[in-house]
Amino acid sequence: ACACVLCVHIHECISHCFTAQIKIDACATQENPEVLMQRWHTLLNETGRPILLSNCRNGCLTGVWQPWCANLTNMWRTSGDIAAEWNHMLRNLDTLKGRGGFAQPGSFNDPDFLEVDIGAFSFDGSQQSLDENTAHFTLWCITSSPLILGFE
Repeated sequence: ACACVLCVHIHECISHCFTAQIKIDACATQENPEVLMQRWHTLLNETGRPILLSNCRNGCLTGVWQPWCANLTNMWRTSGDIAAEWNHMLRNLDTLKGRGGFAQPGSFNDPDFLEVDIGAFSFDGSQQSLDENTAHFTLWCITSSPLILGFE
């Protein structure tokens, strides 16, 4: 395992870790979101390696679209955290309304993790359980959302 959070400089992390994705979370962020994401975008591009930059609630979650979200990052959260319950999945899906035009090759709206086969989506062998899991997975596919599984 690689603890990149302990690195002093991003170049240390990238050179010592096999990193395919970096997620920048907005927890306790004081910096202007566009400035923050521009800095990470530049630093990651300087490595010359293909690294997916995931923006978790840094200025792209608001109702007013910011074009820099798609220009500087590969995916941006459109919702709060998902929970393994049908109504939470629908709530997060609903945040994609009107955002289809913002996605492009290499840039994706992100309604959070797939909650397949956990919590209320735990597969119990019934047709309803299978249909609910299939529906959740299919909705994320139809909307070109990142297919990232969340497990307990």
